[in-house]
Amino acid sequence: MTGMEAPCAQYVPTTLLLIITYLTFYFALDEFTDRIMVSLTALMVMAALFLQTNQSMPRTAYLKVVDIWFLFCIIIKFVIVLWLVVINYVRQMEALRGRKQQVATHNGKVWTNVNGSLDSAVTITTTVITANKINFWAQLIIPTGFFAFVFYYLIYTVTYRTS
Repeated sequence: MTGMEAPCAQYVPTTLLLIITYLTFYFALDEFTDRIMVSLTALMVMAALFLQTNQSMPRTAYLKVVDIWFLFCIIIKFVIVLWLVVINYVRQMEALRGRKQQVATHNGKVWTNVNGSLDSAVTITTTVITANKINFWAQLIIPTGFFAFVFYYLIYTVTYRTS
């Protein structure tokens, strides 16, 4: 591979690795080990591709366009790993809370214990952050951020190459 072909040849594999990492949000929430191992493996492969590409490119004092691409992909994969850890933590806290609090409910109201009896009704208005909600938002935010970056990246590369 010559110096000019190397960056173009890296966009497809890095995008595929990013898609594989993103698809871990569609694994079952209780399969944390599988989710994190796929993500970490893709992150390590991405780092190896980055090092290989940098070694095959001429050394420069400035940041190359392909370096920006790789840095973005590595950062987004790291963010996905962090997001998976947060989802797992929230899921574990939900499980602990579910075991500790067995609250009687009726018609959307939680019945509190007053003097040993369940006789006063209180409506709960707090928003509960659940692992499913976090996972759902991750499924929306990650591709949106990726496509926004690709849009600006393409504009930057076209502007950069013409100047």
